[in-house]
Amino acid sequence: MSKISIIIPVHNTETYLEECLKSAINQTLRDIEIICIDDASTDSSRLILEDYKKKDNRIQIIIYNTNKSASQARKDGVFASSGKYIMFMDSDDTLETTACENLFNKMEDEKVDVIQFGTYVEPLPNVRTSSVDFFNRFVKPCTWHLYGKDVFEACFSDRKYRFNLWNKIYKAELCKKAFSFIEDGSFPKAQDLYAYFIIAWFANSYYGIEDKFYHYKYGAGITGGGKKGSVQTIERHCTQKRVAEKLQEFLFSQNAWNKYAVVWNRMYNDLLGECLGHWKNNTAEKDCPVAFDVLTQAWGLSQIYSFIQKHFSIDEKNELVRLANGSHSLNDDCFREIIALSKGKRLVEPIDWNDYKQYDNVVPVVFATNDDYACFAGVAVESLKRKMNSHNYYKVYVLYDKLTVQHIRMLESLNANDLSVECVNVAWLLEQKHTKLVTRAHFSKETYYRFLIPEIFPFYKSVVYLDSDLILNEDIAKIIPKTLDYYYIAAVRNYVGQKTKIRLMKDFNIAAEDYINAGVVVINVELWNKEKVAERCFDFLNNVDPAQLMYLDQDILNVVCNKRILYLDEAWNFYWNMLHGDNEFVKQCSVISERLLCDYKILHFASDKKPWQGNNLQLADKFWMIAKESIFYDEILLKGPRLYSDNLYVSLKKDFTKTSKGFAKEVVGLKKEIKSLKKEIQKQKAIEKKIKNSISYRVGRTITFIPRKIKGGIRCYHEHGLEYTIKRTLYHLGLKR
Repeated sequence: MSKISIIIPVHNTETYLEECLKSAINQTLRDIEIICIDDASTDSSRLILEDYKKKDNRIQIIIYNTNKSASQARKDGVFASSGKYIMFMDSDDTLETTACENLFNKMEDEKVDVIQFGTYVEPLPNVRTSSVDFFNRFVKPCTWHLYGKDVFEACFSDRKYRFNLWNKIYKAELCKKAFSFIEDGSFPKAQDLYAYFIIAWFANSYYGIEDKFYHYKYGAGITGGGKKGSVQTIERHCTQKRVAEKLQEFLFSQNAWNKYAVVWNRMYNDLLGECLGHWKNNTAEKDCPVAFDVLTQAWGLSQIYSFIQKHFSIDEKNELVRLANGSHSLNDDCFREIIALSKGKRLVEPIDWNDYKQYDNVVPVVFATNDDYACFAGVAVESLKRKMNSHNYYKVYVLYDKLTVQHIRMLESLNANDLSVECVNVAWLLEQKHTKLVTRAHFSKETYYRFLIPEIFPFYKSVVYLDSDLILNEDIAKIIPKTLDYYYIAAVRNYVGQKTKIRLMKDFNIAAEDYINAGVVVINVELWNKEKVAERCFDFLNNVDPAQLMYLDQDILNVVCNKRILYLDEAWNFYWNMLHGDNEFVKQCSVISERLLCDYKILHFASDKKPWQGNNLQLADKFWMIAKESIFYDEILLKGPRLYSDNLYVSLKKDFTKTSKGFAKEVVGLKKEIKSLKKEIQKQKAIEKKIKNSISYRVGRTITFIPRKIKGGIRCYHEHGLEYTIKRTLYHLGLKR
């Protein structure tokens, strides 16, 4: 058995190979073996290997007739090795002469599974300085001991050190165990990540030292440099997705997916980002359109689109459209907003009124949503469709910043003969406002999108804005007043409690009877744009103390539009907080809510209680009647159980079993959440039991016993009559069974 096995994959590196081999055979530690795997080189690399084997019998050569990638070469080298410890080298790099001796002694002294050492990064002339600085940080060791799962987590969760194979020395048995989990075959990219992910998983100990023993030629291989690649280069980079998939399978096989899914997703996005970055920065422009199609075919349109939306600036999106011009993928609907913005187009093109001559009116309706509320917006659109008048055409627009391609397509599939649905990305327009959007609780940034409506739709006289958490019971066209005159908006008064009355007057000098609910609003587009109401709203937001804004955009609209609001009939916004708010508020609204129960035109679930929460509250069935017939029903079933009881969970699960298998894992997650809630309930019950067992509680119950029984008897008499009350009294006294 040799003390150290050095494994060197070789593929067309004749320029650097001799220098690499010299640094290996000249090690001061003589008891080593050098295993070289020629990966079907087409230059003189194989001849160089054979020549050096004649000079030094410690060199072994494995020859491939077809290219299999460094991943397979390292795996075969590991299983051909006989050393106590294993090191890896790239065939264009070199070792310090004392590397093996020092590292062997260190492994013997520290008795760890892995030691990482320092690296001399030697950039070629064509490499950017900034790139070299980054790489120096990337290969820096974590200079302390790690044990157990800290070895894995320090690398992949905390990133205290990184996953390069060649700047470490390993126990041979660890390498052989790890490589047995690596699939045979070609993995041209991310081989180090693939291998070290599994090595770190099984490693029990790690130590890092700053001493530098490895010379890395940065820019000689696939790293660094400014070389322009081809379509084939992008195809090679895209094989990283296969590595990600194999590591996902590995985590599942170790029953570790739930714990490390976040780590994997981060790694997946890094690999996708690296591919996109290489396409954008290192691909010849003539090849960019075809290479972009390769990217989208490998990673999927929705993944590419989501990454671009999240990580690319406006300028980078413009550059993407320029480089990908001619790509088939750009014709997909999900890229249309990016293309439109890059061409300086409006977010929404003006409609050609001649196309709608056969209709009495074109009715524009706008929603704003995100992925959490997209399914509820879909139910709202379904309810709108049920009440349409065939003499009108309904143009529904859904404003969003980040929305999955699946949700976009589902919403736009709601088109009908007299209705169209179009999703509009407002991220770019929002960026131009340079405003820090205040959010809290269930108020997300989408709540501010209504301020942008007149700027996006200047070709309409008026536009109806609707929140996503409502259903319609009347033709929405009827809400639009014949004229808005000098009113900025038309809306319904919002009934408020005493505390809010005081707050409105104190902070904003607004009378409670003037305050409106912003969930259903008709906007006077022309006047809004003419008097720059949106700018005034954002200016107010920039200058107000956020603590003063209880209802965020609604407060802002009331302040900016005060005295310029046309008040609509309450039936157009029957918010069910009137039924399900606190007792005082419900009592305050009882007269109007009693009338609206039978005569509402829009039912607005404006409350912290929602019908999809499974609370069986009054009018919740109205929502479910529509939701059950919508394409969003399965998704709503998944969102609902997260906060609620076992009984509801069981009933929803029965419905869910009829749906696609794709959501099955999320149901398991819901069970765990419910289990956690049960534990919390048990804790609360234990506290309650402790209180009930206290002396003070028992004394209080004794003192109040007779008054409580008298009060209970009176209530029983009023609810059930005299005969029942007498029977209950005799039962409690033990005089009757």
